[in-house]
Amino acid sequence: MAKLVIVNGVVAMVAIASLLLLLDAEPVSAAAPRNWRLGSNNRIYWDTNCFISDDNRVGVAVGVVSSQCGFNCLANTKCTHFYWYSNSRTNYGTCMLFNIPKGTKITDDSITPTLCGFAVGRSMQTI
Repeated sequence: MAKLVIVNGVVAMVAIASLLLLLDAEPVSAAAPRNWRLGSNNRIYWDTNCFISDDNRVGVAVGVVSSQCGFNCLANTKCTHFYWYSNSRTNYGTCMLFNIPKGTKITDDSITPTLCGFAVGRSMQTI
């Protein structure tokens, strides 16, 4: 609803002025959408260059290749999400398992080799 306002003898329509300012604003850039891929016989979704941070950790496996992290999650009935990272250039790293039934914000991480994902049907995570 537009509202007429008189300030120092100038009549303005506040709603229209606000709309014009909004239209003139710079667009907000969003993070690139995740490129979720199905794996482990269609039982997990996974992607690379991502990060999951949550206090509800239900397991950790060290010295694991990235392709095994999703299997580790599936083997743990409490696991809904997983995150794998390596601080070296080898194929071995750390696999962290989480229980996040309502889903979580999955952020970008392009600094270290990472992989993350979630088990199909165990959480309300959106893709």
